[in-house]
Amino acid sequence: MSFKAFLPAGLLLLGGCSWLDQSPRELVAELASEPPKYGFQLGGSIDSLEIDSAKGLLTVRGWHMLTPETKRPELQIYATGAEAILSLERMDRADVATELDNPDLMNSGFEIQIKLSPGTEVTNFCITFDDKHYGPRLLNPHSPDQVRCTMRD
Repeated sequence: MSFKAFLPAGLLLLGGCSWLDQSPRELVAELASEPPKYGFQLGGSIDSLEIDSAKGLLTVRGWHMLTPETKRPELQIYATGAEAILSLERMDRADVATELDNPDLMNSGFEIQIKLSPGTEVTNFCITFDDKHYGPRLLNPHSPDQVRCTMRD
């Protein structure tokens, strides 16, 4: 058998390797049981935070600075009264990539829906993550009227 016979199969095998795949990894989110400790730098924005008390639903939109090299792109979410993450959708954010002159941030947008305990008032809200290049980051509320993140020592 010649080397040529192995070449196509070898290329197919290499093509299936995840480290060659340049598409963004699946973004995941997890609820944290307590607020984060101090030590985070800003690394994105919470553009909007909508609370529907009647439905017990919190909808969050924003963007993060997770780069494609981060092996597990995971957002840690702390919110008073949060019971479960119902959905997480990744969105393109060409505006962020252009403004920061960083094409790695093209897929940095997200929308998260969180189930709240009935009658809960959200008084503390934090989203953090750890990026391979940027390190530990905290998303900053976009407007002064949004619920802020109160960290712990």
